Amino acid sequence: MGSGTARLIARYIKKNDAILSCMCRDVNFSWHYSAVLGFLGMVFNVLDFSRLLIGGPSLTEQVLSKTCYRIRIGVWLSLDERSERVLAMLAACISAPIYYALLFGLFKGEAWPLVPYLVFQSATLGLHCALFAVNLCVQGVHMSRLRVFRAVCLFHNWVQVLCVYQSMLTFKDYCSAQ
Repeated sequence: MGSGTARLIARYIKKNDAILSCMCRDVNFSWHYSAVLGFLGMVFNVLDFSRLLIGGPSLTEQVLSKTCYRIRIGVWLSLDERSERVLAMLAACISAPIYYALLFGLFKGEAWPLVPYLVFQSATLGLHCALFAVNLCVQGVHMSRLRVFRAVCLFHNWVQVLCVYQSMLTFKDYCSAQ
């Protein structure tokens, strides 16, 4: 994550300052919420990775069919249990440093370590929107409550970390102007 990405996010924040200031009224709550989010993300990530390493169960047919997340598109793309385990381990390896960087940025008071979390969560939100659009075209509007709840929580978490990032940039701008 170069400084170009940080500048792009800073430009977005400056453009939408009125909207973000309305959403980020309680910055103290956002700081605490983001710290708890980073700590829980780190703990669950380590637990999930260790579970996968010792050969714990991967996602079963029943769990996947209940949550509508089975990765199977026709006959030409289907994942077996081993491939799902490898993808889960890959996701755990990618998200672990992101949560560590989030905690590091919060405790050091630096804005740049929050950028990987914001970028990857933005990509995840974009993927959720694209999958919703595909599902809308193929099946119509049919979503489980759990899936909607997860999407709302994902957006809420992203907004809280964005509020902390905005407050860090605003504070740095204020200090550099003095």
